Amino acid sequence: MIEELFKIIFNGIVGNLSYDKFKSFVSKSGTEAGKSEQGQSIPTSKPKIKEINNDRNPDYKTALGQRHKRLREEVLELRLREMTEFYEFDKVSELESYENGKNELPLESLKKLEEFFFLNPKYLELGEGDVFRSFYLEREIVSEYFDRGYQPLIVCCSNENRYYLLCYIIFYKEESGFTRLVISDRAGSFESNGGGKMNIEYLINEMLDRNIRPHDVSVLRATLCEWEAIENGTYYNKLVFNSCGKFDHECFEIFDSWYEELLVLRKKMNEMQP
Repeated sequence: MIEELFKIIFNGIVGNLSYDKFKSFVSKSGTEAGKSEQGQSIPTSKPKIKEINNDRNPDYKTALGQRHKRLREEVLELRLREMTEFYEFDKVSELESYENGKNELPLESLKKLEEFFFLNPKYLELGEGDVFRSFYLEREIVSEYFDRGYQPLIVCCSNENRYYLLCYIIFYKEESGFTRLVISDRAGSFESNGGGKMNIEYLINEMLDRNIRPHDVSVLRATLCEWEAIENGTYYNKLVFNSCGKFDHECFEIFDSWYEELLVLRKKMNEMQP
């Protein structure tokens, strides 16, 4: 019964996107609520649980320090000096004492790290879930990121996964010498006439409101490694614009045509108004 209802919803929303892929869209998790720079909550979905590392690290300070070091070196790719400057610590040795488990990283430093880099708090504190939070993909949230000075970027699927022409929307900006980026919780699809297309039109409609042209938004093709990291909630690159493969001509042409379609539709609607 549930499966039949699921298919009814699928047929009404997603159009020509496959049923199996639609199920994967719905099941893909995002994150817990993030916070805007004004302190207001941004609704997001819950992070999926991947692993719990506490069994191997019974000492909280040691476990926290190890996760912090792994995050800094392998994901954020920041040197000790850079991370020390981020926290505004006086000495590098202070950060080292936290990473080796000698001292516990202060709560205010943890909060700063989580909020700035959109981290999932459970990952850093408990080793659970995705590394990063994602943003809830809807028109109002897209608008808020524009208002906060973020730039949009569309990252499309790698050469190995081109059948559905999936993509994710990334918002990013440089702040205080560091890159902030956050990825949508749901994929769009340039092969869809339903929900996958609608996810991309959230961005297009906001671009139309702000007179932003398609060529002002980069549409890039990810490598397989980057695409897997995006889908697993572990993607970060401080050189985000230069890191995601090459310009995706195939997806951009569709993106440009959808933009023009919505532009024409808006003009017709304006003409109909008295």
